[in-house]
Amino acid sequence: MRTLINDVYEPLSATMASESVIEHNQFRSLFPEGQIKIIYTAHSDILPRLRERKETWSDHQAIGDIFLEMCKFLRLYTKYAEKYGEVDATLEQLKKDKKFLHFLAQRWPDGNDHYSYLASLLITPIQRIPRYQMLLDSLYKKTWTSHIDYVALGEALTDMKKTAQHVNDKAKEADNAKKLVLIDASISGMKKSLVAANRKFIKEGFLVQKTEKNEWKKRYFFLFSDCLIRARPNRKQKGTYIFIEKVSLKKGTVSSLDKQEELEVEESQRPHSFEFKQPHPLRYVLVASSVEEKHDWMNAIQRALDEISKAEQEHEEVAKKISVQKAHMARNLIAASLLQHTGGSYRDRLNSTGGSPKNSQKSNTVDPSNMRSFAEQLASAKMTTQEKWQQTKQAEPVVQNWEKEKQQEEAKAKLQEALEKRVKQKETDDKKKEIQKQLNSLGRGEVKSYREAISQYKQHHGKFDDQQ
Repeated sequence: MRTLINDVYEPLSATMASESVIEHNQFRSLFPEGQIKIIYTAHSDILPRLRERKETWSDHQAIGDIFLEMCKFLRLYTKYAEKYGEVDATLEQLKKDKKFLHFLAQRWPDGNDHYSYLASLLITPIQRIPRYQMLLDSLYKKTWTSHIDYVALGEALTDMKKTAQHVNDKAKEADNAKKLVLIDASISGMKKSLVAANRKFIKEGFLVQKTEKNEWKKRYFFLFSDCLIRARPNRKQKGTYIFIEKVSLKKGTVSSLDKQEELEVEESQRPHSFEFKQPHPLRYVLVASSVEEKHDWMNAIQRALDEISKAEQEHEEVAKKISVQKAHMARNLIAASLLQHTGGSYRDRLNSTGGSPKNSQKSNTVDPSNMRSFAEQLASAKMTTQEKWQQTKQAEPVVQNWEKEKQQEEAKAKLQEALEKRVKQKETDDKKKEIQKQLNSLGRGEVKSYREAISQYKQHHGKFDDQQ
């Protein structure tokens, strides 16, 4: 890691003002948030302490406390692991950059494959966590339980395992994202990109497929966590494919076809055959090159189907919880609306039963035909949450009609208020016009306001009452 900092990170950082080697965004992607230097600094502090303990080693010496402190810095590794996909992608972009390769050649004049050497240095933080785990595991197993360091080593090992698992998961996600990008670029003719946040690549390879014309064609298949893509090799460019079809795995099934009497003779006699099908009409009849490959494909597809089924069940459970919450909210809304609609009579009823709606009525059925009756019975009935939710759903039209009537009444009241204002305004305008006519007859000219008109009228007539 010292080599990476001294030979690459620091010299590249010095060139950022002129961007003479790489651009700013490439540098930030290659060394995300300066995590490499932060990790190196943290270890530079821990290493001397371990050496000091080693020099004064005895049967009662302890190092578990140092590893426990080091575990506080493990989040630096997880952050770097989360960004390693960007690191790898940027390194791939710079693979053919002449300026960058020349820079590496100047730093390491004795080497040949400078790119691979840099790649090995950049992945070092990812590889170091499993090594720490192996070291702590060995120390923990060889430390007797009564030793002063036993507990601390066990805690450090637990933290290290969690970090190792997290780093491993992030590394797999980075590899998967890179694989998706490569596959997406290798297939022509697709209308939509394959790259998606929750999509995982599982398997790829050639299989023989029975076509709609009862012909057997060799096709290339890509299996993902949510779909299966069928393509054919592009003869004009090696390593690329032409898109044929994308099929969702949802509601699909996979089964073997070998020696099944109910199948067509041609299908059942084909060795290593199996099928993937969905509810009518999709059906893929596929043939692998060996029994091992057949089982690999079938097991991979089945695992993907199981994961989809598991995700759907979890989604249904979450939706059910949300429905229960909505049921409680609907019940409370009806009760609140009832309080407003009945002027507090429902609250009085609750108070008379000790504040508990359950004490007011024991019925297990409700009648949604009456708003007040329904809300009171719903609040007091001894029913399961699901039953209350069903009853609430039945009452939704009643509640909606009541709310609609309420809105209509409010709109009618606002309209009436607006009409009354218009009438008053018209009466005022009529009075002003009448006074203006009288003033005009006296040759006094136009007036600017109703108050001014009244004042001038009083000057000539002496008084002004409502009738005038």
